Amino acid sequence: MGGTAWSRPLLSDAASALIVAGDHVIAAGQSKVLLLDVRSHNVVWEANVDGAVYGLAAADSRLYVSTDRGMIYCFGGRTGRPDTREAKSSKPQTAQNAIYATAAEEIIQRTGMTEGYCLDLACGEGLLALELARRTKLQIYCVEQDPVKVKAVRQLFDSAGLYGVRVTVHQADPTNVPYPNHFADLIVSGRSVTEGPSAITLKEVQRMQCPSAGIACFGRPGVMQQFVRRPLEGAGNWTHQNTDAANTLCSTDTRIHGPLKMLWFRDTDFVMTNRHNRGPAPLVDKGRMFTEGLNALRATNIYNGRTLWEYPLEGILLPYHRGESSVGVAWTGSNLCIGRDRVYLHTRDKCLCLDAATGRKTAELQPPPLPDGKPGKWGYIACKESTLFGTLVNEQYLIKGWASRWDTSQQFTESALFFAMDGRTGALKWTFEPEHSIRHNAIAVGKGCVYVIDRPPAPSDKSFDLAGGQSEAKRRAAASGRSEKEELRGLREHPTGRLLALDIETGKALWKSSDDIFGTMLAFSTKHNVLLMSYQPVHQASRLSEWGNRMAGIRPSDGTRLWDVIAEYESRPILNDRTIYAQPGAWDLLSGEQLPFTFTRSYGCGIPVGSTRMLVFRSATLGYVDLTGGTGDTENYGGIRPGCWINAIPAGGLILMADAASWCTCSYLNQATCALQPSQ
Repeated sequence: MGGTAWSRPLLSDAASALIVAGDHVIAAGQSKVLLLDVRSHNVVWEANVDGAVYGLAAADSRLYVSTDRGMIYCFGGRTGRPDTREAKSSKPQTAQNAIYATAAEEIIQRTGMTEGYCLDLACGEGLLALELARRTKLQIYCVEQDPVKVKAVRQLFDSAGLYGVRVTVHQADPTNVPYPNHFADLIVSGRSVTEGPSAITLKEVQRMQCPSAGIACFGRPGVMQQFVRRPLEGAGNWTHQNTDAANTLCSTDTRIHGPLKMLWFRDTDFVMTNRHNRGPAPLVDKGRMFTEGLNALRATNIYNGRTLWEYPLEGILLPYHRGESSVGVAWTGSNLCIGRDRVYLHTRDKCLCLDAATGRKTAELQPPPLPDGKPGKWGYIACKESTLFGTLVNEQYLIKGWASRWDTSQQFTESALFFAMDGRTGALKWTFEPEHSIRHNAIAVGKGCVYVIDRPPAPSDKSFDLAGGQSEAKRRAAASGRSEKEELRGLREHPTGRLLALDIETGKALWKSSDDIFGTMLAFSTKHNVLLMSYQPVHQASRLSEWGNRMAGIRPSDGTRLWDVIAEYESRPILNDRTIYAQPGAWDLLSGEQLPFTFTRSYGCGIPVGSTRMLVFRSATLGYVDLTGGTGDTENYGGIRPGCWINAIPAGGLILMADAASWCTCSYLNQATCALQPSQ
């Protein structure tokens, strides 16, 4: 009935390992292992070992014991007599041929590679990999077809204490290796040191070589051949919160399409913010993904998941971690962007300039003062060519989260000053002071201009989100006798403003328009030369001012209205070539005409984003629509969920999804950072 059948003390110290094998219980702890007969409850034998026991295994009437001192013990029969072996030799075997040491030195000098994933394709005797392992921190994967050589190479690295730790050896055909695409930072060949470049095939090298920075270096010392992998053709970037400074929400990537399969994943070891506070989107540029966490910025190789560098920033996203406000970058905008091999990250009082390749800080840029001369806090940020743009926030205007108890005191959505500075030196180029206020979503940069809406803040946004506004409208309707729709319309009243085009170099207003400027967001199509004015409606904790049913196309040269249509949509619009996608439909960018396209998705917060061939979004799990090669239906990649705003990024020929399940209680199986690739 669940009671204890018998018990007895085993070890004076706490047991660190315990197994059952047949009619025996084996227990082990610090420096001791013993075998107990289950029937008699007596100790059959016990023995001393060197160190704390970490592992026990029984097979073929033998007991295997491993300790934290690098020892493995094998006990046989009922006597407990041990056969002890060292887990690794204290004197690693040395290479017999100096040519491999010379080759290793040349490879390091040529490539500068001392960390990352190294593939030794056709490794031969493994001597080149051994010399590289001794001189670098590379994780090395050796491939050789001959099973006899494979066994010998494994023994070589085992005796050196490297096998399974820094070096792995696989038996495979070097012309058809079962390794993933694009994973190798460095590719070498042990056999090529004596046989020359013909020892390997370039096709397989190129398949596994990491794009943008991967290097292949092989051949005889002194005449080695070196190849640096160029970026993948058609691989797009994602350099700002909404893709680019033009806010298209759509990368130019033409490679990624469905169906999808896993390229790599890694466990969560980087603390992110609460997903409901909508932290900044990951950015992608030149084969690197930049992810901002609660206390640091991390750069990751998008093709193999390797951490390239981290820059510590204690509490940098703490304002996006207080409760579950559902405000976040959806309305504040990000504090992060990329421009000309630099990562720009502002901390409110200054902007850090980090080298994108190394994470080294190259400068700190200071924002100008507020119009009254007082110091201001940096809000919006964007970069175009060599110009860095920013705003100084209106600290008095705060919008509430979906519950009043959530702290949004540092989540600023409107600004009192716009400025432009030199992105290298920080020299101020110009400032623009609005008559009213600038909403961070209502700024777009492109073709030599900054387009901005200068408009009074929406009074209702300080008090209500969409759900709260609907409840308030219902209460007012009951008191006034008017309809809930009329009361909600009254709550949504938001004075119109003016739209301006500012010269990117001087800040001079090239034109202004006050012709029914209704929008709360702007996006600009450089290719088709159309400025889109619209709303950003979302079901999950939207603002009353955002819930509109209208969009307009504007000629950017003079502000002329090209078209203005009633349009029912419930997500931020995506500009994909000449099509506007906004859940659940699509519109023609040049005419505003609605197109015969619809898509649906399951539950979940966040908004759809795009690339040339795909729409990507949360649909319970990761959902996507293939715009060119698929059926047009929503497909899913299950077991993992994207975040609550923009988290799954189509760029670099991949779908990149940083961990968004930190602090999550949703019933999804996997918490990880991963990259998905086309399965065909």
